[in-house]
Amino acid sequence: HDHDHDHDHDHDHKKRPCHRPGLSQQPLKLGFGPSVDRCLLDVVGSGSPDVSEPCSAAVKEAEAIKQQLDDEIMMEEMAEQLAGLLFFFGFFLLSVSLLSCAMGNHHQKRFLRRSIIAAVYEDPSIKAAVEAKTGLSLGSVAPIRHTAPPPPPGRGRIGRLDA
Repeated sequence: HDHDHDHDHDHDHKKRPCHRPGLSQQPLKLGFGPSVDRCLLDVVGSGSPDVSEPCSAAVKEAEAIKQQLDDEIMMEEMAEQLAGLLFFFGFFLLSVSLLSCAMGNHHQKRFLRRSIIAAVYEDPSIKAAVEAKTGLSLGSVAPIRHTAPPPPPGRGRIGRLDA
C-alpha cells in the first residue's frame, strides 16, 4: 500500500507502536475510519457478491497479516514475561542456595565448637592443660546445650541433588 498517492478518505498514516497492550483485541484498521472499516469487513466476511474479488482478497490478506503480527507480538510479550519469571526464580534459587550454604557452615562451626568444649570438659588432663594455658578456672559443667549434631555436608539441605 503506497502512502504517496492521493486519496479521498480521511485518516492518519501513523505507525502503530510495537508492544502496545491489548493490540490483538483491536479491530483491523483499513484506513477508512472505524465505521467504514467495520462495514467493509462485515460485507467481505458475508461473502456478498457486491464485493469484487480483488477487494475481497486484499481485505483477507490484510486480516491474515494483522493476525500474524498479533501472534508475533503475543509471542514476544510471552517471551518477555517468561524471561522475567526465569530471572526471578533464578535469583530466588540462588538466594536460597547461598543462605542454605551459609547456615550449613554456621551449624557445622557451632557443632565443632561444642564438640571441642565437650572434649575439654570430658578429659580432666585436657581441661587442666586449658586452665593452665588460659589462667582461667573452667568450672565443672560445660557451658553448652546438648543438641543433635548437624547433618553431614550435602545431606538434607536445600539445593543439593544428593539429598
